[in-house]
Amino acid sequence: MRLAEYKDNRIEEGHLMPDHAHMLISIPPKHAVSQVVGYIKDKSEIHLARVYGERKRNFVG
Repeated sequence: MRLAEYKDNRIEEGHLMPDHAHMLISIPPKHAVSQVVGYIKDKSEIHLARVYGERKRNFVG
């Protein structure tokens, strides 16, 4: 969740599911939505690979 709050973004609502997460994020107009979402996905993928990398599962999506 800290990733979404990076660069003045604010999490309005979130739900954690067993295999994914839903987040409603307020993104200031000065930031492109695609860049914020890409940043969150990239950093999440790196974290998951470090924590669960030995399971050899593809977390890209």
